[in-house]
Amino acid sequence: MPGPAKRIRLLPGLALAAASVLAAMHALPARATAFCEVKATRDGFVALRDAPSTGGKLIRRLKAGEMVQLDSTRPNPRGWKAVIFRDEAGGKARPGWVSAGLIEQECG
Repeated sequence: MPGPAKRIRLLPGLALAAASVLAAMHALPARATAFCEVKATRDGFVALRDAPSTGGKLIRRLKAGEMVQLDSTRPNPRGWKAVIFRDEAGGKARPGWVSAGLIEQECG
């Protein structure tokens, strides 16, 4: 076990390391990433659309249990959520819109 003098010399180093970590955290943009599960529906799918409207072009039919990522870079018009979908095969990320009530509200 280090003596009292050695412990005192370690403290400034720890303080400097902690200050560096805090400074780096503040330099990064604050962005939360939330993944939400698609809910089960009567017709068996949730439409991923190219616009926040039922008139938007259907991009893909999402199945219950598939995951979408909330897209915090786009505003969410009432009743719609901007999302990004990537299929299980690691395919291309597809931005789109889903009806807000058709994805789980408690995402993480």
